[in-house]
Amino acid sequence: DGFRTEVSYVDDTSTTVNLGTLGKLIEWSVELQNNLRQNRRRVGDPIQTAGSGAAAYVRGLPLGQDRQTTIQMKMDYVNLTEWQTYVANKPYTNLKFKIVGPLIDGTNRHEFEIIVPQFTFEVVTPDDDEGDAAITVNVIAFEDTVSKGTIKGRVRNDQATLV
Repeated sequence: DGFRTEVSYVDDTSTTVNLGTLGKLIEWSVELQNNLRQNRRRVGDPIQTAGSGAAAYVRGLPLGQDRQTTIQMKMDYVNLTEWQTYVANKPYTNLKFKIVGPLIDGTNRHEFEIIVPQFTFEVVTPDDDEGDAAITVNVIAFEDTVSKGTIKGRVRNDQATLV
């Protein structure tokens, strides 16, 4: 039915690079730990009763000092020397992991997208994929100075698109 994952980013020449057109992206993972300080509620935060259907109030919870975003990709199509020379350690924008789901209507599909606004590809190491050569690339997400976040999410369903 066309379900797929699309991974792309904007390089240092403002060109959108679709990693799927370069070859095979074997696996990817994104992990975010905000380490919210749950014992530090602020004066005036509303109290929610369990089972009431009301959403929890988390914007008032301060972030912990040690926040981490870990992003890793394993690929089988990249020349390691070329990747290290031309791609690693340069600043890039708009890394997008888009998971495309079932049709909503004739042209639109359900989507879930993880967006990394600013980042660099840092560590590139030779790897193995069941006997085939591969490389593992770590992505270092840069913190936004205003929101203090490193990633954003976007969801599209038959009701709305939320960012």
